Amino acid sequence: MLVTMLPDTYTDPATEYEALTHFVGIIDHAVAGVLRLRGKDRVRFLNAMVTNDVSKVGPGRSCPALITTTKGKVIAELLVLARADELVVLVLQGPVARVVSTLESHIIADDVELEHASEQFAVIAVEGPKCRELVWRLFPREPLPMEAFAFTENDYQGLFATVIRHSVVGDKGMLMLIPREHHERIKSYLVQGAVGLDGTEVGRAAWNMRRVEKGRPWFGIDVTEENFPAECGLETHVSYEKGCYLGQETIARMHYRGHPNWKLVGLSGGSDVPPVGATLDAVAATGSDGAGPAGRITSAVYSPVLKHSLCLGYVRAAMAEPGTGFSVREGSAASLTVVELPLKGDPQHAK
Repeated sequence: MLVTMLPDTYTDPATEYEALTHFVGIIDHAVAGVLRLRGKDRVRFLNAMVTNDVSKVGPGRSCPALITTTKGKVIAELLVLARADELVVLVLQGPVARVVSTLESHIIADDVELEHASEQFAVIAVEGPKCRELVWRLFPREPLPMEAFAFTENDYQGLFATVIRHSVVGDKGMLMLIPREHHERIKSYLVQGAVGLDGTEVGRAAWNMRRVEKGRPWFGIDVTEENFPAECGLETHVSYEKGCYLGQETIARMHYRGHPNWKLVGLSGGSDVPPVGATLDAVAATGSDGAGPAGRITSAVYSPVLKHSLCLGYVRAAMAEPGTGFSVREGSAASLTVVELPLKGDPQHAK
């Protein structure tokens, strides 16, 4: 399951999944970290630390990025917000303390002040087709971001929130960065407002189902510090045009001169959900060199779109094409087939 502090469900997974898919769902993203960087060298410094090009992000905009080891393996997923006088880094998934220590260890002669502000701010995700309508009810006199990764600073009747057009599920969504003293009040308003829009608060089970259907990997489940961005589908967080950054040499070499040995893919199966961690064997020998298993399952859920099981898992890169078949070695007689994600039959796929 997802690495969060949420309960599995607040009502039931089917109701919460329906809210995420057709209406609006509230996810209290309590494990997200919040860092603030100030000082005249903040942009240059962070640009040399993360995979995306922070120097091209103007005030009121954000960009996704990764922080990696010196060998190019993923530590955490970030969302970097550019304000006029500071950069705000949301650690959406991954070990916050590890990100802080990595950044601090590289501040030497730079004019950079790094503040670990997680105790001062909370993050709430408002997800689903009616996300903007719900947030607008809280800030009716304020503009809200329309384009992906744009954000606005909102203030209404003493309530403050930074609203970012971004989803932690993979659908339409808005992230709200909220001062801790306003967290419970704003969350209560959002949950009450969601009920009027046929929405609800969402726990781990429905979030997990939805993010697997959208092909969104999660740290600690589908991604560890043993994975490169190209393995786990996070190359969208990487700029191949910027200069040097931590881990850049390995990541660029894999992109331009080679390929990963493994790829994270969607795997469609039967009615039984196979066990997480199960080993995969190739149905056909194509692409297999006979050296060990052909893959393993990292996430497994029941998919309401498919009406049967759906998994995320790593398979040998030569076997990652849609339609490739696998058998599950342990604890299940299931056969799995590689499918393209997000699912084409998904009602939100084109939105």
